[in-house]
Amino acid sequence: MGCAQCHEHKYDPVSQREYYQLFAFLNNAEEPKLDVPTPEQIAAGLTRKRDELRSQIASLETQFQTQAEAFQKSLSAWEQALTDDDKKKLPAEVLNTVNLALSMRSDQNKKDLVEYYKKLEAARKEFPVLDEIARLRAAEPQFVTTM
Repeated sequence: MGCAQCHEHKYDPVSQREYYQLFAFLNNAEEPKLDVPTPEQIAAGLTRKRDELRSQIASLETQFQTQAEAFQKSLSAWEQALTDDDKKKLPAEVLNTVNLALSMRSDQNKKDLVEYYKKLEAARKEFPVLDEIARLRAAEPQFVTTM
């Protein structure tokens, strides 16, 4: 198939057109990332530790969901209080979201804004569970990933 990337031969089983059709199909596919711990990491119990931390994070996120309405109010208040100088310090994707009208925001825009706000000191003081979730995520063991 490598030849079909640049040219095609009369008797090639895959034409250049078919090559790029396949490329377009696979290029748009989601590629799952699977953790692949080494035998040493498994022996050290890091997979068990990761699973325990993830269950703790899940329970804390469930607890945080009970505060979702208060969080949204806090986020809206923070957004309304932003000055032009504050907006200059925001990352591009968050600035784009802040500049959009509420009805024009996509799910990705909303997610970018929420994730950014969760990392701010003001949000973590008001919702200490966010700090705990971040601490647990940082403590989670990292493994090599593969498709």
